[in-house]
Amino acid sequence: MKEYFIPVISICMLGAFLTASCTTASVKETERLKQQVEDLKNQLAAKGEMAIDIRDQQEVLTLDINESILFDSGKADIKPEYYPMLNKIGIIVENTPEKLIQIEGHTDSTPISKKLQKKIPNNWILGAYRATNIALYLIEHYGVDPYRIVLVSFSKYHPVVENDSIVDKAKNRRTEVIILNKQSTKPSQEMMKEKGL
Repeated sequence: MKEYFIPVISICMLGAFLTASCTTASVKETERLKQQVEDLKNQLAAKGEMAIDIRDQQEVLTLDINESILFDSGKADIKPEYYPMLNKIGIIVENTPEKLIQIEGHTDSTPISKKLQKKIPNNWILGAYRATNIALYLIEHYGVDPYRIVLVSFSKYHPVVENDSIVDKAKNRRTEVIILNKQSTKPSQEMMKEKGL
């Protein structure tokens, strides 16, 4: 397998660096991108697969992919039956070369089972492996420039709901593909320095 340089960070504060202004051109581009993602969501819903949720915040578009869609529990290998869904995401990413792509791995609070710990010791690693495998798929199949990609593992520490039930834990197990303008965030090294990390 080819090796690529992809910057990896463990903390992301995108909102603090969003630009205050937005040109007419960027608004149109964002709307076009949102429509492409909405079309993908509708296609999956028509098949009974509520796989993707969409969140839109100013110039940042987040595709929230349910963990059970792409991965088996405790594993990081992408399930081949969902390559077509990734292909649709790949086309969207491929057609937005001016955008940055941040891929985040989120888990619930359940520790990795002992039988899997030799390969994946903990949830930090699981989140990172999943994000990495999605990134490599986009790079190898759609020629996405690795310098556009940032990988993040949040482990269990950024849940959308409390991890106090089976249903809620399932909501927290997700991978987020975030599409944002290059001017919407600072390079990770500067961001980490400002946070004193």
